[in-house]
Amino acid sequence: MASETKILEAIFGPSIPTDQAAVLPEIMVHIRAIDGLLQGKPRQYHPRISNPAISGPINRRIGELYAEYGKWPLVAAAICQEFNVQISPDACRRRYKDAMARKEAYAAMSGSASPGAKELPTELPTELPATFGQFIPHESPVDPIVDPKPGQQVAQRPDDHQLEAIKAEAIRLYQVGRDVGSIAEQLGVRSRWVKDVCKGIVVQVPTPPEPVPLTETEIDAELIRLRDTGMSPKEIREAMLLQGVDFGLAELRDRLAALARKALQDRKAAKASGEPELPANCNRAELDAVMWRLWDHGKGKTPDEISDMLCNAGYSYGTAAVERRLRQQGAEL
Repeated sequence: MASETKILEAIFGPSIPTDQAAVLPEIMVHIRAIDGLLQGKPRQYHPRISNPAISGPINRRIGELYAEYGKWPLVAAAICQEFNVQISPDACRRRYKDAMARKEAYAAMSGSASPGAKELPTELPTELPATFGQFIPHESPVDPIVDPKPGQQVAQRPDDHQLEAIKAEAIRLYQVGRDVGSIAEQLGVRSRWVKDVCKGIVVQVPTPPEPVPLTETEIDAELIRLRDTGMSPKEIREAMLLQGVDFGLAELRDRLAALARKALQDRKAAKASGEPELPANCNRAELDAVMWRLWDHGKGKTPDEISDMLCNAGYSYGTAAVERRLRQQGAEL
């Protein structure tokens, strides 16, 4: 042991606890294993202690040593010295734990109680304590009234008649599609109570009304509206399908073209209706009367517009000639 102590002092310095000689063999085992690994030798695994002739005495000695030392490294070192085996502190602890478990099991099977066990009563009490069942969880009936918040004033609880009215209103709202949370908030009751009340109630889902078919005028107006938004004929066709109107793509293009032609004709007709017809072969006095009527004391056409109308009707009157004829009739231009 003296030589091993010198080796340990040479490796670890004078601070190594050489007085605890019982742990030196285990330390030397690790030192030899590290030295072998550095030299390239394969690691040596210690075989499991499975021989019953030596395993039983080791287990008994582990119990004695643990009662004496109280530290598993010291117990493992002593076992290695006494039995010439290799065993780790964790292995000693597991063996001790298994032995104590077997000992308790044998004691329970033989009927002997452990020293710290309490003796069970042989007779049941005839009277139950007042607190019996106080902590047993049970489901209380659902209270419809919501718990008040701190500092909140709570109205008087409803009587049975009022409670039936609240229940009828909750069922009515649930049947028309309201959810449980909104019903409870509106009526000032618990959501769980509303859920129990409305359990099994069939919700009346309103059937959507059938769409009224569009008339031809409405179809034309919708086509014009969609066209003015910049939609393509394909997009217009998809939008009209959603309204129950089915068009072929070629048919839709023809109808859009017809609507465009009709709109152009309507604009021309409106423009023609706004312009008075000028009689042909008018003399100078008649043309002066037409110019005065179109000018209408400055509220009607301008001299330039009057000149254009006269030229379109076949008369050669420029803007200056129209202004001169109006001034001769008293117009202030």
